[in-house]
Amino acid sequence: MTGLYSISVILYLSQYLLGSFTPGLYLLYLAAAASVPLILAANGGISANRKYLLTGGLWAYIGCLAVIAVMDAGRLFISWDEFMHWGKMVKEMIRLDRFYCVTESTLYRHKDYPPFIALLEYAWCRIGGKYSEPHVAQALHLLNVSLIVPYLFEQFPVRAGRSSKNSKAGESSKSSKGSAVLTAAEY
Repeated sequence: MTGLYSISVILYLSQYLLGSFTPGLYLLYLAAAASVPLILAANGGISANRKYLLTGGLWAYIGCLAVIAVMDAGRLFISWDEFMHWGKMVKEMIRLDRFYCVTESTLYRHKDYPPFIALLEYAWCRIGGKYSEPHVAQALHLLNVSLIVPYLFEQFPVRAGRSSKNSKAGESSKSSKGSAVLTAAEY
């Protein structure tokens, strides 16, 4: 979850300090590319960390990504909120390379909403190369999955001999339980 907050914070700072999302997006690309080798080098390489890299949670997340990609392929906006503001906010941020609340924006309402999720959707669309309604939906679903997968794997450990009651991972917070319930309720 910290990574998702970091995406929004970096894009916010890029916009406020440099007047554009693009430098922040390149910083995110650089951080993603550099983080894996740096973390592995600091902790003894791939062979020393193999059991921590290929976990059940990782495979579940990858599986969920595949399901989301298939589920949202060709998806179009269907609800009033998507047509009137949430979908348009991301489109305006990509068009302007600025927040959707500037005077050049074609949006008429909700210009005072904080764009946390819209920034995640913006980043996902830019990673995908263009704005599209399926990319916006995928970003929202990936956020939901990132909230529920850690909670599920705290409660149902996949490694033999590991008990969720005896491990630190098993000490789940009320917020992760709440996120899991809200995510499940959405579907």
